[in-house]
Amino acid sequence: MMPFPPLPIALRIAALAVATVGTLEYLVLDVFIAAPFMVGALLLGLSAGVRRAPRPIAGITLLLSVFIPVGAVALYRSGEVVLGIPIFDALLFSWLFRCAWPLARGSQGAVGDRPRIVLITGASGGLGGVLGAALVKHGMTVYGTARNPDGASDTIAFPMLAMEVNDPASVQKCVEEVLRREGRIDVLINCVNQMLIGGIEEQSVEEVRALYDANVFGVLRVCQQVLPAMRSQGRGTIVNMSSLGGLLAVPYMSAYTSAKFALEAMTEALYHEVAAQGIDVVIMQPVAMKMDRPATGAHLKLVDGVTSGSPSHRMLKRMAADTAASGLTPEAVAERIYEVINLDNKPLRVPMDRARVLAWVSRLAPQPVINRLLVQLLR
Repeated sequence: MMPFPPLPIALRIAALAVATVGTLEYLVLDVFIAAPFMVGALLLGLSAGVRRAPRPIAGITLLLSVFIPVGAVALYRSGEVVLGIPIFDALLFSWLFRCAWPLARGSQGAVGDRPRIVLITGASGGLGGVLGAALVKHGMTVYGTARNPDGASDTIAFPMLAMEVNDPASVQKCVEEVLRREGRIDVLINCVNQMLIGGIEEQSVEEVRALYDANVFGVLRVCQQVLPAMRSQGRGTIVNMSSLGGLLAVPYMSAYTSAKFALEAMTEALYHEVAAQGIDVVIMQPVAMKMDRPATGAHLKLVDGVTSGSPSHRMLKRMAADTAASGLTPEAVAERIYEVINLDNKPLRVPMDRARVLAWVSRLAPQPVINRLLVQLLR
């Protein structure tokens, strides 16, 4: 159990003022009338802690209740109220509220402030695998998903479940299995990500649709399955992984960046839809991460229609080089995600590394400046 906050010095001074300036009659009457409201202060603090009510609102409600006992004393003594008594009441009520708040917040354990059951999609490698291992080290129960969990590495330190994000039945079965085992899902982290490089005329509709199925519609399907459980719990956190592609529309990466734009818009809308239900939604915006895997592959590839002289080849090399030279590691991103999901007030967007600067540039810079940045990117 968490220790009670120490009595503030001001409260001790107020108590001394009551004892020296006031009379015993005042003090006894005040305590008698205020006793029910002191109990109310504890209950209000407990309620606010459980429901995560904003402290200012709860505090204002609490302080307003002080006027009731003080007003009763004032009526009884025809307005002859010693100044020390209302000060004493206000500070005592505030202290009781401060005691109750952390007790309520800390007593919930896995069901309260500290999320414990985490579902990570796309956890067989890349960021998902590193993230899952990091959260396990922090004491969380992690479930990862992959199309073929049997083919996942033996070094993965958490159970892997089968999920094909393009198959609604597969998504439903996986989520239901986690709920059957644990009874709840505190955090959903969508790490499934594919990247295509190719010009507008080079890519086929089928290739773009397949990318959207994974990066946008797959995320949508998983969120739709998890949200009812989080709503019944009264809380939960959804983290969707965006990138620089969600900040700038990059030439020869239209499929990927437009999918990230769509993901950010969908996630921001969800943020507003479920905020009143105690569900937090976060968009992570890391830059390219230096990972222990080949520069290109299923996660980064050219579309089939790219010709030999296409600028798409330069873009692919540039992306691979940026990834290899990146100072941002999946371990650093994993630790940042851990910090964010444990915050009381979670931000909607969490830009990392160069994304912090580019987020401002994309909003404030005139289009000619952005054009020059993109020209340099293609060199």
